Amino acid sequence: MSWAPLDETRLDTVLVAGYSGFTCATLFALVLFVESAHHRSRLGLGLASAIGFLMIRGLEATAGLVLGAVVLPWLFPSLDRRTRVAWSAVWGFATLAAALLAVAPLLPGGPGSYQVAGLGFDPHPLRVASRLARQFGFHLGPLASPSPSELLVPLVVVAAAAFLVAWLLFLRATVREEASPAVGLRMMGIGFGMAALAYGVLVLSPRIVTPARMQILSAPGIGLLLAAAAVGLADRLPRRWSAGALALLGGSMVAMGAGRTAALQRAWDAKSYWAAQDGSLFGLTREAPQLEPHTLLVLLDEAGAWPAAFTFQHAVDYLYGGRARGSVWGAVPFLYPIQVDPDGIRSVPYESIQGPWRAPAALYGWDEVVVVRQTALGAVTVLDEWPDVLPPLPPSARYAPRARLRRGDPPPREHRLLVGPAREAALR
Repeated sequence: MSWAPLDETRLDTVLVAGYSGFTCATLFALVLFVESAHHRSRLGLGLASAIGFLMIRGLEATAGLVLGAVVLPWLFPSLDRRTRVAWSAVWGFATLAAALLAVAPLLPGGPGSYQVAGLGFDPHPLRVASRLARQFGFHLGPLASPSPSELLVPLVVVAAAAFLVAWLLFLRATVREEASPAVGLRMMGIGFGMAALAYGVLVLSPRIVTPARMQILSAPGIGLLLAAAAVGLADRLPRRWSAGALALLGGSMVAMGAGRTAALQRAWDAKSYWAAQDGSLFGLTREAPQLEPHTLLVLLDEAGAWPAAFTFQHAVDYLYGGRARGSVWGAVPFLYPIQVDPDGIRSVPYESIQGPWRAPAALYGWDEVVVVRQTALGAVTVLDEWPDVLPPLPPSARYAPRARLRRGDPPPREHRLLVGPAREAALR
């Protein structure tokens, strides 16, 4: 019926696209699963089970919702017992196999999981229940305290008008039937259960304390919960008022959702690291258009553009075609920690990613290290002298950053990603 108001979440196009794609495919698998049961289609069951398997393998966070769908055949009275048992068994076998494959790295003696290393694991029932309740509060709380300032933007009017037009078209094309209170309560329960299962895997982490990334997979369940609640409230009114009341309730939720999303986008634009990181990488590629193979870039980030070192590493790996690694001194060393040895600086990626990501541990001699400084104002320079903020060089060490720069070679084509029309004009 409508998407619920969101709380804080990162409106990051790449991130949201991935989560939205998995959410869409997961819902498609669930619908196909139910429809295949209604039509006794074994082909549909096989396709649905295969998609459910792939969802868990692609994004472990879908496991709760996908595994929980095993009960769906038992929620429809029209299905006979034999169909329910057969469909639940096939679905359960396929999706449980995917879940066990996802859990395998967590078993003793396994390579471990970088997700668990970063997020932690706390299955204590009371603490999990507390985090789950907190996520429901994040998702539903804005309905109880709408912000007038968020509603006073043109986007809200456009979204509410689009909903009302769709609602009127829906009324003209369908004949509304009265539903029993039991059906409404059942649909609310299904929506609540879907949302809880969607939160379920991630709330096992003790570090999930915000709604970031939590309100995409759970949004369909929250939407179903709110839609069923709105219908239930409207049905308690006289029939001549119920359609208008339902339109008002739905339009209000759409308006609040649109207003909250626009406000979050403004907040995200204001606090985003994108501008500082973009400037940092542009300055870096101007200072070092090309690098010798097996070079380690160590960034002294006085601008605070890179709070976690792994993002800088991935950017360096892409921009220099795998010739170099990057690290940010003093940043969170997630995934790619470094350690200073007598012979140089050793990069020691997490064991769980060394093989799958082709990122083995590597030692960089002192003459293979290039230290780069980004000032608080954003200027980027290669330091010709070893800085005092880093551990002192051994007496026999040689630091020669300019020997690692290959200015005569054309820069990799990936550098063009950083040069927009304004920068092209400036460079001319």
